[in-house]
Amino acid sequence: MKPRMKRLLFPLAFLVMPGPAQAASSDWFETDGARLRLVTADAAGADGLMRGVLQIALEPGWKTYWKDPGSAGIAPQIDISASMNVRSAELSFPPPVRFWEGDEVSIGYVEPVALPVTLRVEDPEKFTAIDADVLLGICKEICVPVQARLSVTPGGEAGEADPVITEGFSRLPSPASAGFGLNGIRDEGSSLLADTVLPNGAAGGELFVVTPKGWEFGVPMLETGDGHRAFRIPVVSRPDAVTPGTVLDFTLVADDKSVEGQARIP
Repeated sequence: MKPRMKRLLFPLAFLVMPGPAQAASSDWFETDGARLRLVTADAAGADGLMRGVLQIALEPGWKTYWKDPGSAGIAPQIDISASMNVRSAELSFPPPVRFWEGDEVSIGYVEPVALPVTLRVEDPEKFTAIDADVLLGICKEICVPVQARLSVTPGGEAGEADPVITEGFSRLPSPASAGFGLNGIRDEGSSLLADTVLPNGAAGGELFVVTPKGWEFGVPMLETGDGHRAFRIPVVSRPDAVTPGTVLDFTLVADDKSVEGQARIP
């Protein structure tokens, strides 16, 4: 999704990590309100997959963003095209929270967070050097787009993962299911109504959606009645021609549990 920024931004902070990288970890990159680093496993598995995390150590009062930041903010991005023997890298996201920035509602994290990264190595038997160009927004009263190159040179053997990597992946939402998730969406014009199933005993929940291209949504609100639960998603704007079956990626949170999945707009 293309980032949308509705406020004046301060000059771009761009720094390259100095010095040699530590084994399976980049150096810490420091900027206003946060520091960050990339931690990876010592080696890829036989399947070519290597796990890691992008650690974002936020200072109190600062925040960063989810994969759909809301009406303001920057979604985290990672580019590994400068790397050696690395084909791709994919970020995953633990459940976020909503917060106000002036008159805008944004989605992200207000405490230190580790975003899991799954890297695909071309050949696990060959030398691998990771040069990851990271872009994210760090905000307090101002919002600063931060770019950094985080360099890691794994040099060991595949084994037990670093605890920070294990913990990062353990915080990811589980796959949605018939007992916890969305059970279909109805398009009512001014809003979408997402039939919702929450775990037994859950008093309420929060729904976060990745806005499809051409749409703009308000904050989903949970409606209950006669044992039925549904999130009403206000439609602020929509494409002139809506493609049937448009996919809506979602994360659903209830109490300390979360799931993620896809639903389709009819």
